[in-house]
Amino acid sequence: MLSVLVSWIIIAGICLILGYGMIHYGYRHAEKNYLDQWDVYLVCGLMMVNIYAEVFSIFYKVGAKACLGLMIIGIVLVMTYCFKNRGGAQKRIL
Repeated sequence: MLSVLVSWIIIAGICLILGYGMIHYGYRHAEKNYLDQWDVYLVCGLMMVNIYAEVFSIFYKVGAKACLGLMIIGIVLVMTYCFKNRGGAQKRIL
């Protein structure tokens, strides 16, 4: 049961990261006041993970390599956000 809880925490974390990245880097010119909520980040991230798994499954089976690629994408997004906001004021995600 603990492993299932840890899996869901990991899924929620990567979905929040991907959702935040999609909204803030994909919708640069849109009015984003109504999009700055954690549930919107989570749902957008779930859609991104679903699309990623579908595209990955076309070329190879979804498994450890898919999770590794998703982790690399998440790390790149977090590093991009951290380097972009290095000198500026930090904005809370949640």
